[in-house]
Amino acid sequence: MTERRKHDIELLIELERNTMALIANVNRGKNTPPYHGKDFYKLSYDEVTEEVKTTGEAMFKTLTDRFKNIPIRKGNRG
Repeated sequence: MTERRKHDIELLIELERNTMALIANVNRGKNTPPYHGKDFYKLSYDEVTEEVKTTGEAMFKTLTDRFKNIPIRKGNRG
């Protein structure tokens, strides 16, 4: 398959998956997160990301442990 042919096919799939996401978002419930095009089809240029779920308490503990030795400046910042 030529490179141009691959780009043409991915363009058509991109249009289709965005249309599917639009229709799904119109019909989704209030508590459902919004859909994105890459939820339906994965293409070669989609970035792979990992979701890390951290609670507020764990994030607060991590930040306080990291910055516990740094003094807090008081006063005006010019």
